[in-house]
Amino acid sequence: MSRLKIGIGWSDYTPKPGLPIMGHLRDDYAAKGVHDPLYCKAVVLADSTGTKAALVSLDICMLNRSQVAFMRKLIEKKCGIPRKNILIAATHTHGAPATMKLYNSPKAADSDIEDFLTKAARAVVIAKENLKETDIAVGYSKEDKVSFNRRLKCKNGKTYMNWEELDPNFVVEPLGPTDPTLGTVGFVHNNSLTAVLVNFALHPAIIDYLNNDYTADFPGYLSAEMKRNFGNDFMTMYFNGCCGDINHINYKDKNADRRGFTVSERVGYMLAASTAKAIK
Repeated sequence: MSRLKIGIGWSDYTPKPGLPIMGHLRDDYAAKGVHDPLYCKAVVLADSTGTKAALVSLDICMLNRSQVAFMRKLIEKKCGIPRKNILIAATHTHGAPATMKLYNSPKAADSDIEDFLTKAARAVVIAKENLKETDIAVGYSKEDKVSFNRRLKCKNGKTYMNWEELDPNFVVEPLGPTDPTLGTVGFVHNNSLTAVLVNFALHPAIIDYLNNDYTADFPGYLSAEMKRNFGNDFMTMYFNGCCGDINHINYKDKNADRRGFTVSERVGYMLAASTAKAIK
């Protein structure tokens, strides 16, 4: 019986500093430097008939339809994978270059966007070149200490956000749920885990508007910690869940730091621990 062939690959697509950062309203949008690299990560799957599909995770806030179409067309040309078989997802980090205008914020030039998306698409080429017979393992764990619904129903009948300075006794309840389930899809070659796809619902907006550097936010720390545990060649792909109203701020803990790289690192490490549990 023939087995599924799977290849993994990643590309550091970090653009030059100077492009506007997307995700926060601010006075100066230009990236001053690079705190940590921005990656595109890919898994290519091939069945016994030769049919191929690609899953792509990109450290970026958003992509519009035309930008996704641009990447699919490029990948199809370079890899022969039908564009309809290519899924492209943004991690939604608020520390990556702006690919579209949001409110009054600027976007990068189309030429710059095409340049770094072309560089990102290289991840799929690398993955296709490394197709090997691979097993798939699925796991789940629960992580309920890092995600909170940001909309809060308060005693005056109004809705407040959890980053506002609120007396916990003033809050009635969150206006919506969270999803504490962390799901993993692991890829095993020769009895060795080579990569994992992680699905969790949490806004990567811990690094706030005071930051002027490119960053993948907590998915970057998650990936770095998994490399420490499984080796430098290990790949972690982050696919976000339904996180529109879910962030990392616990309004009940007024003494906890709410922003910055230390908080992002803590969340990334906690998700890495939950990912390890799901893998087991």
